Amino acid sequence: MTHRGALLAPVLLLALTACGGYRVKTDYDRQADFRAFHSFSFVPGSDPGPELLMRRVQRAVTAEMTAKGFSEAPDQGADLLVRYQPTFHVKRGPTFTFGVGVGNFGPSGGVGAGMSRSTGGRADLVANIGLDLVNARTNAVVWHGTVENAVGPDLTPEEADAATQKAVKDLLKDFSPQR
Repeated sequence: MTHRGALLAPVLLLALTACGGYRVKTDYDRQADFRAFHSFSFVPGSDPGPELLMRRVQRAVTAEMTAKGFSEAPDQGADLLVRYQPTFHVKRGPTFTFGVGVGNFGPSGGVGAGMSRSTGGRADLVANIGLDLVNARTNAVVWHGTVENAVGPDLTPEEADAATQKAVKDLLKDFSPQR
């Protein structure tokens, strides 16, 4: 491979890996005193969603909140109420075509690469996980996060468990502010 090809390969690999995965978005109330929160409890969202996914999310949230020093409490005794809700939509994924060519034309040789994208790709059902942490005393949302495109339809139960755990871990990675 020529010197130019060796320099181009890492850039192309980065471009390919940036096309996959899911997105995490979070927001929080900057006026809330997160040091006052020590316990949590679950409350259902407006639409409970598929039971197996809901249990996966609840187990993952419990593991992450416990790891951050919060304790699970009965509904009436919790500082934070956890509302979570999956939403589903059909996503038409783009199809990517990628090609690399290496030539030896002329004294310098040459390397070329190309990538194209079309919007007529296959349709996938994807799950987004929305999570609200609510101050139990005031009933105000103090933290909100979503993981978009977290769990796909073609996963085995073990893969769905792992994907949900990773998505919730990434979602709660930077929680809790000012604590």
